Amino acid sequence: MLVRHSAGNGADAVAGSLEDDAALDALVAGAHVVVHCAGLTKARTAAEFQAVNVAGAARLGRAIRRAAPGARIVAVSSLAAREPGLSPYAVSKAAGEEALLEHADAGGWVVLRPCALYGPGDVATLPVFRAARMPLVPIPRQPAARLALLHVDDAAAAVLAAAGSTVGGQVWEVGDGCLGWEAIVHAAARALGREVATLPVPRWALAGLMGLARRLGVVSPFSSPGKLAELLHADWTCAPQRLPPGDLWRPTIGLSEGFAATVSWYRLHKWL
Repeated sequence: MLVRHSAGNGADAVAGSLEDDAALDALVAGAHVVVHCAGLTKARTAAEFQAVNVAGAARLGRAIRRAAPGARIVAVSSLAAREPGLSPYAVSKAAGEEALLEHADAGGWVVLRPCALYGPGDVATLPVFRAARMPLVPIPRQPAARLALLHVDDAAAAVLAAAGSTVGGQVWEVGDGCLGWEAIVHAAARALGREVATLPVPRWALAGLMGLARRLGVVSPFSSPGKLAELLHADWTCAPQRLPPGDLWRPTIGLSEGFAATVSWYRLHKWL
């Protein structure tokens, strides 16, 4: 694995970054399978997304061509990549897929586009659980919106399935379920052992809050450019025809079980 600093945890690690060609060459040298799951999910500008999600992917692709020609590539991307016109993040994920696979052998790759992930240690969905402790929880006023969620363990299993299979040249959308914002908040509240009410918030109010966060210099997914369009997008579910083959992968952790385990981890580590 590529790490910024040697962790000393027993794993085979190469210290470096996506800007370090020598480190990338050493990382992939002789590899049969390369999993690319590095990416930037929050940034102040579109240029920052491009520098990591596109230029970094291109450098890795060139390193594979130099040091591991013929290696199978598993590109862990995002559902946002299918909507490149939606936001700077989305366009960077779509372009990053192309930049990486430009150097892949025909058919020797699989792209995974996970939906919203959650689970122990996740900071991105933590605000949902923190909000669910309040008696009245604001949600985007988008009643038609539907989202798929996926526990991180199921996402990891999908990566392993893609790495170990002989299926190639496919894009897999990886997720479980089809829920609205209100259902997600109520599920989070039940995992906390409580019930809540929701307050749909109009677009203009969400835009104001996100604009204020950017002016204050807050770097979070919610202050990134284009995040409002992502939040209000109507369809973040997985297309049935793009799910992985059922004999290779299926989700195993339901939302109630997964949310309960996530809350237990948060509480154990004093995050909630």
